[in-house]
Amino acid sequence: MKKSLTYLLILCLSLIISCAPENPHLPSESSSSEQGNKSLIDYLLKIGYKKDEIKIYGNRFIVQGDMEYNSENDYSINSINKQNINTTLGVNGSYFNVYIEPGIADLWINASKEAIERWNSINCNLYLNLVTSSSLADIIITDNDIRNISIQSNYLSIGSRPFNGDPGEYVTINNDFSGKEGCSNGRIHQGIRIADIQHELGHTLGLGHTEDDPNLWSYIQGTSLNDKETSLMRAGAACLLENFSEGDVEAIQILFGCEPDPNIPNLSAYIIGPTKGNNSGTYTWEVNVSGGMPPYTFEWKKSYTGSSTSYTTFGVYTSSYTAHLPLDKNLYLKCYVTDVQGTVVSDYFVTLNDDAGTGVFKP
Repeated sequence: MKKSLTYLLILCLSLIISCAPENPHLPSESSSSEQGNKSLIDYLLKIGYKKDEIKIYGNRFIVQGDMEYNSENDYSINSINKQNINTTLGVNGSYFNVYIEPGIADLWINASKEAIERWNSINCNLYLNLVTSSSLADIIITDNDIRNISIQSNYLSIGSRPFNGDPGEYVTINNDFSGKEGCSNGRIHQGIRIADIQHELGHTLGLGHTEDDPNLWSYIQGTSLNDKETSLMRAGAACLLENFSEGDVEAIQILFGCEPDPNIPNLSAYIIGPTKGNNSGTYTWEVNVSGGMPPYTFEWKKSYTGSSTSYTTFGVYTSSYTAHLPLDKNLYLKCYVTDVQGTVVSDYFVTLNDDAGTGVFKP
């Protein structure tokens, strides 16, 4: 979400809890020939959604179970910017007012407040401001009874999609939710409610679903392609996760643009480990990290010569590394540490192999 938020992240999580059949009390799919409906159907199919992922209830279109479009809006005017982690409809700006309807259940009010805090804690230019009047709101958190609409029973809530640079208008909680099969003991606890609101706020800000067909949108440069199992924006995660994954945070920061907090100490890292060893020993090297903003990610590289072009990645992405020394060779290590703000530091370490003979690499 770059600074203008004209990008949309497919770091996404659909809070589809189960694959139960549609609520029989929902209106049947419409075959309306109204131009607005036809235009929206054409648009959704053109950008890559499948026909069976689109449900039509009057002028409301529900896509993939929890993303709400309105046929009165011309979504085709939204630009789709090709970057690198699935993007779609974007929002302009980074400061948005959110109103929580006082008529929703207290547990959902508290969950909504916590979800807003979690979005704001990412330390980005993006800020969600809680307001006390719906007339000031960019986004309204409400429920299906207050809006007097039906939602498919196996979806915990839905989120409206952005239009013309503005966030989606509603996060709508489903008071008739019955799809608890994916939740522990069939129960919805407060962590699930918070995660659900986090997810649907993501939809109002333009986020899609992580496990969508990678051809559906385009990717946001600089984000991981391997976040499907941990992303809060993935299908079914409401009952599995309680906060953003590292990949979610990374993508949100990229899309919205994040400024370093001047109160956070500079990121630093240094490697500790044996300075000498031999062919028969097993040794551990560890990187100590301070400052920056956790969580951190790690990437180790090694060389047997120490030349700047000889270091290679070898598949260790934790804070420590345990191994034998290379046979009759010294070991040169580098570890790169990245915090959630994208700051990268590295440190260098050498362990001499006594069996190398001279304390330097033996050709």
